[in-house]
Amino acid sequence: MRWKNLVSELVLKVQGTFENDRKCSIRSYKVSGTTVKQKLFADDKKDRYFHIYYDDGKKAEGYFVIITSEKMTAEEALNLYKSRDDSEKTFRGDKSYLGAHCERVYPEESQDTKIFIGFVATIIRNRIYTLLKDEAGRMDKKQNYMTVPAALKELEKIELLKGADGEYSLDYAVTATQKAILNAFDMTAENVGKQALGIASDLARIRLEAIETKAVSEKGGR
Repeated sequence: MRWKNLVSELVLKVQGTFENDRKCSIRSYKVSGTTVKQKLFADDKKDRYFHIYYDDGKKAEGYFVIITSEKMTAEEALNLYKSRDDSEKTFRGDKSYLGAHCERVYPEESQDTKIFIGFVATIIRNRIYTLLKDEAGRMDKKQNYMTVPAALKELEKIELLKGADGEYSLDYAVTATQKAILNAFDMTAENVGKQALGIASDLARIRLEAIETKAVSEKGGR
């Protein structure tokens, strides 16, 4: 009851001061938020930060509160909370897209290895998900390609092809959609071009070494 009363007091204290303020708008979650600093307990030695949010789409119960010990904005606190929630959902989804419900490996050492790899893959996937979601929130309108499966499928189209001269180069220029996805990871088409040149250079070197090795082998066999 004490917590309920405290939250009610905080909401009433700021009600009507931030809900329609554009500076308090958190577009990615379609809510408004503000922060109040005060003690949580009477004997607290440091202030806590009460982040109060209003969701116009849920007017009947439109307010909710997040409490943090560290100083941060309402948007930062909500991003942190949502990121944690997304992580939990991702780990729960491990059984569906990583096949963790049935390991199909033996012995125990191999099973542990698979679980570890799956754990790392889940962390990476969640990071990709978070970056794409943040980038989508900065866009003017929703884009269907800003999901993990759609983004990866689109990026898979960026590939090197071997030409008639034996050299490798990008099949096509990076598209506008691919540029938008890359932007979520602080990457540009220029980054892709440099990496492509590096890979092509490595492949050319390997090809040359293979030719030289074959020539030496044939010479020694005569």
